[in-house]
Amino acid sequence: MNSKFDLPKLMPATEPDVEKDATVVGEQDGGGEHSSIVGTGGRENSAPVEDYPDGGPMAWSVLLGAWIAQFCGFGYTNAFGVYNDFYVREYLSERYSSSQIGWIGSTQVLLVLFIGLFSGRAFDTGYFYHLMIGGSFLLVFCTFMISLSQEGQYYQIFLAQGLGAGTAVGIMALAMGIAVSGAGLGGAVHSIMLNQLFHGRVGFRNGVRASAGMLGALLVIAILLMKPRLSPTSRKHGSTLCDLSVFLRDSPYVIMVTGAYPMYGLLDFS
Repeated sequence: MNSKFDLPKLMPATEPDVEKDATVVGEQDGGGEHSSIVGTGGRENSAPVEDYPDGGPMAWSVLLGAWIAQFCGFGYTNAFGVYNDFYVREYLSERYSSSQIGWIGSTQVLLVLFIGLFSGRAFDTGYFYHLMIGGSFLLVFCTFMISLSQEGQYYQIFLAQGLGAGTAVGIMALAMGIAVSGAGLGGAVHSIMLNQLFHGRVGFRNGVRASAGMLGALLVIAILLMKPRLSPTSRKHGSTLCDLSVFLRDSPYVIMVTGAYPMYGLLDFS
């Protein structure tokens, strides 16, 4: 009697569908740094990693340019308290109350923060130099216009400083790391300088002209030093309304930005 044994069939080993224990390997060659994902199957997927500048003359010159831009932009806005005090005591005191004069600074701060919704998108799409040059020119021009205003003419001050200067700073608004410190120092330096000019032998008109000339010279230096690193994004991808919808879904950030407006508004009366 013969017995028959069924032997199990040996199945060939198959490659798993999902590669496990993938390892990221960094390679350095003459063309820059690349990362490779190596799986158990021995295949590599190479993807270039963008080389970020870490110090060096170019990086620090851009930082210096951004610091100067903050010094002239937000820094000069922070010094509005000196203007407000002069307007309330002398320049607009006969016909307008302090609350009416305060609308000049409040409008300026509103435009600085609000226009950033649109200027930020324009920066991303490659209009860096357009916005910086245009905003710098508008800020210097409007500051000179303040010096040409007539005493007691509220609308002239409101147009030049409230609308014009606020729009200019909003167009070239920048906020980045160490550069933000330029706004704080600028607020202190401009306040001390304007106080000395307005109440000294120079007077209001020539004092404003002197500060406008200094702003113009510093902003020219800032524009020459700054240079965008990333290539502009396509205008077809995203929009201001799309970016706004993403912004509104981030509740902590919305609360922070909402709280920033009254904080900046209080600077007008400091």
